[in-house]
Amino acid sequence: MISLRGTSEAAGSGTSNGGRTYASGGAGSTLGALIGYENREPNFPVYQEAINYPAVSVDVNNPQAQIYWDSVQYGVNNLANEINSLVTSCPHTNILVAGYSQGADVINNVLGFYHLQSISTPTLVPGVVDHIKSVMLFGDPSYRPGERWDAAGNGTGTGAFQKPAGQFNDITRLTWLPPSYTQQGYVTTVRSYCFTGDFFCQHTFTSQGMVVHGSYGTSSAMPDAWIFTMNTLTDTN
Repeated sequence: MISLRGTSEAAGSGTSNGGRTYASGGAGSTLGALIGYENREPNFPVYQEAINYPAVSVDVNNPQAQIYWDSVQYGVNNLANEINSLVTSCPHTNILVAGYSQGADVINNVLGFYHLQSISTPTLVPGVVDHIKSVMLFGDPSYRPGERWDAAGNGTGTGAFQKPAGQFNDITRLTWLPPSYTQQGYVTTVRSYCFTGDFFCQHTFTSQGMVVHGSYGTSSAMPDAWIFTMNTLTDTN
C-alpha cells in the first residue's frame, strides 16, 4: 500500500527505495486511520510505504518545493517511479494506493492520466494497471461529481481543480456476479470520498469547509474504504 499524505501533514523520517519513499512514517494522520483498520485485519498482511514529497501549499523555505504545483510534481515523479519499480521488480505484487487532499491530486496525475497546470508524469511501464487493485481518494481537490467511482452520499459540487470526466476509466476490471455468474461488464477499482461542504473537493471556501476537509480520518469513510479494498483483493472472478 502506497500512501500520499495531504497538504501540511507531517512528513516521515529518513528515505528508502532510492529516496522515493520515507524510511518510516509519512502517511499523515488521515491515512493513518485507514492504516489502522488495515493493521487490525490479520488475514491481509500488507506492506506499507509512504511517498516522500513536500505536501506544501506555499513554503519558501522548503528545499524540495516551494509552491503547490512544484510539490505535486515532486510527488508525481516519486509515485510514478515507485510504481514502475514495484511492477518491474515484483511482477506478482498487488498495489494499493491511497491519497488524501494534495496526495489525491498526485494520484490523479499519475493514474488518472490527468495533468494539472504543467505537471508531467514519467512514462509508466507496461502492465501497471493490472497491478493496481485499489485506489482510495479522500477530499480530492480535482473531484468531479457523478463518476461511477464516487462514494455514496458524496457532495454534488465540483473540486477546486475539477478534472475532465472519466479519467480513471482505464483502472477497471471484469466482474461476474451471482446468481448466474455471467459476465456483467467492468467495475472500477477506485473509490473517491468527497463530503458535502468540503473546502477543496466541493469548492466551499469557508472555515467550516476546512473542518469538513479534515474530518475524513474520523469518519465512516475509513472502514468503508478498507472493506472496499478487501473486496478488490478477494474477488477472484
